[in-house]
Amino acid sequence: MYETRRVQRRVTSGHINIVVGDQMLPAFFSHPEGGKRYPGIIFLHHDWGLNGQVRAWTRRIAESGYYVMVPDLYEGQLAHSVEESRHLREQSLESGPARFAAAREALQTHHNCNGKIGVIGWQMGGELAFQAAVRSPGLKAAVILCANPEPYLELVLQNQTPILAFYGDADPVITPLILNQFSVIIQDSPGLERMIVYPGVSAEYIDERSAEYHPTYAAKTWMRMLDFLSEHLDPPLEERARTPEEDEEVMDDPDLEGR
Repeated sequence: MYETRRVQRRVTSGHINIVVGDQMLPAFFSHPEGGKRYPGIIFLHHDWGLNGQVRAWTRRIAESGYYVMVPDLYEGQLAHSVEESRHLREQSLESGPARFAAAREALQTHHNCNGKIGVIGWQMGGELAFQAAVRSPGLKAAVILCANPEPYLELVLQNQTPILAFYGDADPVITPLILNQFSVIIQDSPGLERMIVYPGVSAEYIDERSAEYHPTYAAKTWMRMLDFLSEHLDPPLEERARTPEEDEEVMDDPDLEGR
């Protein structure tokens, strides 16, 4: 079950192509049914690629009242090992900013989007979200999910976009030292940054497929993320909440099975 009884909308989802220069970039989208115009969110996927888990997360975010677009930064490839993910992420961190910009333009001009745009970045996608927050004027909100802030500390000093970042304090890569540096930096940033650090867990705490998944902290993260997005993007109100039976249908989504 979901962690709150917030309104859950029925959504339409599918695959599209985005024009990036003289090339086409595949993407996944999801938005509420009903013909209203919704705030847009660019969801930048994690190190494993645009897999079933990311599609399920995309629909879950869209159900809260957003037009969500996920550019496929791996162009149809999926990482099945740490080595593959490292190789693919290196290429994507270089090409990612241009692909984010193309996805933002496509989403912002879509007739189902009201022009307000936020970004959510998970792991590798979170590193790109750091860059987007600073270098893409007009973004209304940025959510960073367990992405290493260390390469972007100086960028954060220039940031004007509201940022909400989540971490665990027991991660071997994003160490307490790095988190402390980030905490100090955001005190001097002109943006509205907030960092939430959960004790005793790694960056995998939010990943329901990981042995290190922490359901309580993951639920709190979803609740706080959706509250933050609602505050800054202001999705339209709907008439009713999803019933418990409909909730069960969503959580039985086959895209949540297997990496």
